[in-house]
Amino acid sequence: MKWKTWIGEGFNEIPIDQRLLIIGESNYDEASNRESFVIENVEDATNGQEYKRSNFFKYTAQFLTGNKDPDMSILNKVAYNVIVQRPLESSGHRPKPSDFRDGWNSLFEEIKRLKISNCLFIGVGAANHFNYVCHRKYNKGEYGLKRLGKIKGCRPRVGFIKNDEFEAEFTFIRHAGRGGHKYWSDWNGFLTTQGFNY
Repeated sequence: MKWKTWIGEGFNEIPIDQRLLIIGESNYDEASNRESFVIENVEDATNGQEYKRSNFFKYTAQFLTGNKDPDMSILNKVAYNVIVQRPLESSGHRPKPSDFRDGWNSLFEEIKRLKISNCLFIGVGAANHFNYVCHRKYNKGEYGLKRLGKIKGCRPRVGFIKNDEFEAEFTFIRHAGRGGHKYWSDWNGFLTTQGFNY
């Protein structure tokens, strides 16, 4: 991974079959070439100092907990990184298909390293490249992805991968930006039905 993964202080106490890696879409900032950029941002959020221009981690905690004013220490129980492995120029720029495909390859290695069983994506863009990468990289294993019914204009996706090296489940929900955060209660309801109980 380009950036070091945030690993909450309580993460290693979580049973392996319940470990959660939250995946954001991308980073953008003049300072985001620093290897520690992701860790610094999550540390700031857990200390009540949200990263400038973004309430991303607060919105993510709302999705997980179902609370409008969530206890940000929830992030100490999870791991976090992003799928796109290069900083984007600004929040208005979109990743290229190759960004997602390269990101999946890096992410699979991180899942194996951290022994992750569950991944929650804040954004559905990476899901569009899941089958493509799995077919080319893990064509001897099992994998699958399905789209579910719409929630506030977005169709969540759920997927899995199982092979000789690792197995994991994936859940994709609406991006917290572009108004997605307004529906935190709806998305928490969905996540609860998927077994996310925080």
